[in-house]
Amino acid sequence: TGVQTWLFRSRCEHGDLAAPIRIREGIALSLFKTSAGRVFLTYLPYSDVQHVIEREIRETKWWTTPGEGEMTIEDQQRYKDLKHVVADVNVIKTEVRTHGVARSYGTQHPSYASLSAPVFSRDRKLQLAISLIGVQGTFDLDYEGNPARQLRVFARKLSEKLGWTPVP
Repeated sequence: TGVQTWLFRSRCEHGDLAAPIRIREGIALSLFKTSAGRVFLTYLPYSDVQHVIEREIRETKWWTTPGEGEMTIEDQQRYKDLKHVVADVNVIKTEVRTHGVARSYGTQHPSYASLSAPVFSRDRKLQLAISLIGVQGTFDLDYEGNPARQLRVFARKLSEKLGWTPVP
């Protein structure tokens, strides 16, 4: 029960920022625009996220970045074809699996940057994403930077505590 109790607690540590960044618990984060969402998109079965993907495609311009303005007619037509969406989702999945972390910057909020790593259980299923959030320009988002390295190590150790073992 100690592990179960721990998993349902929320904890927030504030860094040295003058004004801490706060993400409200329970808020629905984009699968495409946030690093945590990209972790879930990558490691959850497609059947578990399909309805969220479809809703997000209908309701948002998830494929645009800030400052791009309105989509062109060509872009609108491109994303009506599901094969382009699937191709972009596969790019995200490959990137997350290659680097062991997901990153986002300026997509959910123009000032925020984040890194997220997956935490797995004994049965190799994704249990949660652990994230570091900072302000763009003051936060190292490099996949081999110190924050990403430490996040990968911490997520791996936490996964091991939950009984996960790496595939040989």
